Amino acid sequence: MMNIENTDQIKEEQKLFSKREVEILQLMAEGCTSKMIAEKLFISEHTVIAHRKNMQQKTGLSNAIALVYFAAKNDII
Repeated sequence: MMNIENTDQIKEEQKLFSKREVEILQLMAEGCTSKMIAEKLFISEHTVIAHRKNMQQKTGLSNAIALVYFAAKNDII
C-alpha cells in the first residue's frame, strides 16, 4: 500500500516535466532519434536536444537512457 508521502512525491515528479518534455520522453522511449522526434513534433532537432538537456539538468541524470528509465519508473511516461 502506498502512503501519502509517496503519492505526493510521484505527483511532484510528474509535474517536473512540461507537456512537451513528456512528449519527447515518450518518443525517446519508443526509440526515436532527436531528428525523428523533431520531424514528428514539427520542431528543430536543436530544440529536441535542448529539451533533453533541460530534463537531464532537472533530474541530475547524465544521459538519455537514464532519463527514459527515470520517467518510466516514476510513471511519467
